[in-house]
Amino acid sequence: MDGWIKLWRKSIDSGLIKNHNVWIFWTYCLLKANHEKDYKQVVGFQEIVLQPGQFIFGRKKAAGETGLSEQQIRTCLTFLKKYENLTIKTTNKFSIVSIINWGRYQYKENEINQQSNQHVTSSQPASNHKQEHKNIITEEEKKKKPKKKFTPPTKEETQQYFFNNGYTKKSGLKAWQYYDAGNWKDSTGKPVKSWKQKMRGVWFKDENKINNNEYQAPRKTIAERKAEENELFANTTPTTR
Repeated sequence: MDGWIKLWRKSIDSGLIKNHNVWIFWTYCLLKANHEKDYKQVVGFQEIVLQPGQFIFGRKKAAGETGLSEQQIRTCLTFLKKYENLTIKTTNKFSIVSIINWGRYQYKENEINQQSNQHVTSSQPASNHKQEHKNIITEEEKKKKPKKKFTPPTKEETQQYFFNNGYTKKSGLKAWQYYDAGNWKDSTGKPVKSWKQKMRGVWFKDENKINNNEYQAPRKTIAERKAEENELFANTTPTTR
């Protein structure tokens, strides 16, 4: 017999775990219980069909497997029947113990475990192949994913951007000419991804500011500020000239 069972923490709150004999017998019952539907078991010359949560029970065998005496087994059985943890159906040849609410506390997860155990060996190579194939596709997709094309600003756009942020149009023209002459690459030779970010990081200096008496920054709409923020932080890179 293999597989797993669940032990609920409520057993601590109920005090069941403090009664050591009952706890031993109760966990024994959970471990012995069948988890398959219509499981067939032969007892003597008779075939018994068991449902999930049921098992063939005998006091003498239970005593040998748990280390409890037959009298202790009988006492534990009476206790668990009284508190509706299980029922027992007795014939002149054998008894069938049924765990109450087995399907609620055990069956579904056991069914998943059983199915996983049955298929893990056969499905693992296929799963590994699928994962490997998935990784290859992912890398290919990354390579094929179109990159956002950089569009250089016009001279007028750059000057107006400087002016709107409190810097002289002259310094804006100087910045535009610097990058335009270098095919919009910075001082390290890397292509400029966000020209506004580059202007803020490199060219927005105190020496390029407009005199306060000569300038009043035009008020921007919320939409304009939001669009500018999105463009500035979309391609954040270390500041280089």
